[in-house]
Parts: sequence; C-alpha cells; structure tokens
Amino acid sequence: MKRSGRASVVVVAGVIGIVVIVFMALTSGESPMTVGNRFMVALAAGDTNTLADISIMGDKSRDEMKKEWEKTVTASKHFLFKYRVKSFEQPGPDQAAVPVAVERNLNPMGGSYDENYQIPLVKKDGKWKVDVLAMNRTMYPWLPR
Repeated sequence: MKRSGRASVVVVAGVIGIVVIVFMALTSGESPMTVGNRFMVALAAGDTNTLADISIMGDKSRDEMKKEWEKTVTASKHFLFKYRVKSFEQPGPDQAAVPVAVERNLNPMGGSYDENYQIPLVKKDGKWKVDVLAMNRTMYPWLPR
C-alpha cells in the first residue's frame, strides 16, 4: 500500500521535540548555578576578565571592576582553596544564591575543613551577575569592596 504525502507520527513528534529543545536552550540563558560555578573557576584561576564580566559592584564599570579584581588576584596569589558548588536557590525572578562549600587555607598536613558560603546573584539586563559587595568577606581574602 502506498502512502504518498504522509509522515510518520513518530518522526513528526521527534522533529517537534528537537525544535522545542533547541528553542529552550537558546532562550533560557545561563542558570544561576552555572554562573556561580564560572565565578568560582575564574576566582581559582585568577581570571580577571571573566570575574569582571560576571560581577556587579554597585555602579562600577567593567574596567573599574577589572582593576579591583587584579588587586584581589595579586594580593591572594598564595591563597589555596577548593570548593564544591551545591545547588542554587531562587527566592525571586531577579535574585538567586548559590551555596558553596569552600575549604580555605589548604594545608598539605591537613587541618582545613569545608565552610558553607553563599554566592549572591542578581539578574541585570537578562543575565545573572555575582553581587560581589554582598559576599561574605571570610570566604576569600581581599575581595573587592
């Protein structure tokens, strides 16, 4: 039997599903957890460009924030830490927090332990940014003020 001009229901549903997934991926942007993790990776690597791109410090421009991050990275070049991003909490559409466990002052002899901190995020111009001025100063030395 010949079925001219007909498409399989499974094929049509598969194509529609792929289109929906691609649309959602392109319009959703980064999640707060992704931005929080990018922030911690950049902080550990001393990547001042990424830190300036995903930070917010009041009304400071990107160049001013980059200079602040350069001071922080220079002052803390011997500070060793490791971290684990846990999840994220979003109390409002433009606010989020990323809980992280940070083991500060790593010592080869042991003695350091996980401490719990929050990375506060705000949505600005449709993108999540880390609110550096709201961060706990004990998490990392010489954070910009």
